[in-house]
Amino acid sequence: TEDELKDFFLKFGNVEEHQIIREHATNRSRGFGFVVFESEKVVDNLLANGNKIDMDGTQVEIKKAEPKKAS
Repeated sequence: TEDELKDFFLKFGNVEEHQIIREHATNRSRGFGFVVFESEKVVDNLLANGNKIDMDGTQVEIKKAEPKKAS
């Protein structure tokens, strides 16, 4: 859930925004989401240990969001 996502990542730093991305028609999770931290340093610290994190027994890929490049 949205709350579980936020609660999990609060262990690492202050969360400003969080969202699970869902299908518009069915409202089912698309299997990814976004977490915005108060400080970019939190993200850098998380990624210093690799791009996988154990989220309650499930290996989850993490990466820094980058703006889409214009094509």
